[in-house]
Amino acid sequence: MHELSQARDASCKSQDHILKWKYLGDPDPRATWARTSKVVELVRTLQHPINCFACHDPHSAEPRVVRDALIQAVVDRGEGTYPYDKAKSQQVTMRKVTFRDFRAIGILNKPDSNVMCAQHSARYKKRDTCVQCHADWNEQQADYQIDAVQNYIRGKITKAEFWLGQLIDKYSEAKTAGAADDALRRAREAHDQAHIYWEWWTAENSDGFHNPAMARESLARSITVSQDGIKALDEALAKTRAK
Repeated sequence: MHELSQARDASCKSQDHILKWKYLGDPDPRATWARTSKVVELVRTLQHPINCFACHDPHSAEPRVVRDALIQAVVDRGEGTYPYDKAKSQQVTMRKVTFRDFRAIGILNKPDSNVMCAQHSARYKKRDTCVQCHADWNEQQADYQIDAVQNYIRGKITKAEFWLGQLIDKYSEAKTAGAADDALRRAREAHDQAHIYWEWWTAENSDGFHNPAMARESLARSITVSQDGIKALDEALAKTRAK
């Protein structure tokens, strides 16, 4: 992906730089970062994932969004909160608030999880996201490609979750049976690894579409580690029961 997109898209993972980034990432002497910033340098400064203030205004406690692209689409371009449902757009409205002639936020008239969560997703308008880089796709083809990848990765997520559950159940069985402490320790370590390989993709907001190869590899590792842990516990159980 192109460097400009990466600097901008870091905003869907963290808002640590919210007061150091001008609306739409425009270069400004008052802004530490901009669309033209080097993504690695920007990401190195981020310490926290998306947190409460992205969706809840800390001053008024009103529901809000902070992602520039969504505010621009809803307010500046007048597409509404639900571009394919004008009636719903009238029910859920957004008011753009600019402060310091620098930053802008979007205050909602009422909480709406679809809109509030959409600011962390690239799926608001495919013609303004995916098809900018994938110029050979139209919006329908982008939808098909996204659904195909996401459905496949969701299946892998579910499979990895199943084997994690099997490992946990087997650990409980082995501990109750009095399996050796060393075997239980190694099983806990296996669970830690398998859980990490699985959990990232449950939180990553594209369901693997941003990097399907990495998602597939990571989830396969999770499954393998869980299965290896189960095998080790079965061997420990066999030794315990043979005594």
